[in-house]
Order: sequence, then structure tokens, then C-alpha cells
Amino acid sequence: MMVSIGEAATFERRIAAVAAIRDNVVAGRLSLDPEAGDKILSMLRDQMDRVDAWLRGTRQLARRAPLGRNPVGQAMAVKFEHRAGAADGSLSLVGVLTPYRLVLEEAHAAVDQAMKLYRRTEEDQVDGFRQLADGSGRYLRLAGRADRADDSPGVASRPLSRDQ
Repeated sequence: MMVSIGEAATFERRIAAVAAIRDNVVAGRLSLDPEAGDKILSMLRDQMDRVDAWLRGTRQLARRAPLGRNPVGQAMAVKFEHRAGAADGSLSLVGVLTPYRLVLEEAHAAVDQAMKLYRRTEEDQVDGFRQLADGSGRYLRLAGRADRADDSPGVASRPLSRDQ
């Protein structure tokens, strides 16, 4: 698999996009329905498995090819070895795929966190409705209840007729 400079730039954009998603999740601005999140997590795991396979393949490519003992052959062998396996942040296959694998892991963690935020928000909403339903809500004062002070915030300060 050859990775072009354009594809490497695409990886950089993906890194930035995942960072933005992660930041929005951490800030509580983004939550994700668990059903949709499970599909995304599955796709991310599949992609991580593919990248892992590619990285295993690069280990086989990252060796000096026997291109002869002349200076040109040796220089080309070193060049090909570096392009396949250098982990120095260069545009080698390993240098591009390793950060991409990390981005996939970060995306997986961000989706998982967004799903947890969705569940937590949903649970909070359900609890709020339960409190409203049983009359124990913080801002709810039902008519005829003497267990709260008259000056506390609330609604339904007078009894409702059947017509209302």
C-alpha cells in the first residue's frame, strides 16, 4: 500500500476532526445515540483491524532489499527500507499509519464517551420527569400540599378545576 502526500494531509485533517469531536464531547456539547454509536464503534474497530494488518505488512517490507553491492543499489535499498518502516514521523508507511491508528483509537474513545453522555442526559431527564410525576420536583408545588412553604418557587399555586 502506497500512501501519497495528499493522503497524509487527509490524515492530518482527520486528526484535527477527531480532536474537535473529542473536545465537544468533553465540553458536553455533543452526545450520541447509543444505537448509532454502536454502528460507528463497529466501523472504527474494523478500520483499526485493517490498519493493524497494514502495519504488520510493513514489517515485512521494512528490510533492505538485495539490490546489489554498488552504491546506487545500496542507496535505493536504504530508501525503500525507510519508506516502508521508518517510525520517525516521516511520510513512510509506518510513520503515517501509526498516527492514523492513534486517531482511530481517539475517535473510538470519543464516540464511547459521547454515548455515555447521551445515556447520562437521558437518565437525568427521566429522573426529572419522575420527580414531576410524583410531585417531588424541586420547582413543583402541587395545590393542597402543606409540606412546602408558600413562598417557595413552584407551579400550580391554586387548585385546578376539571375544565383546565
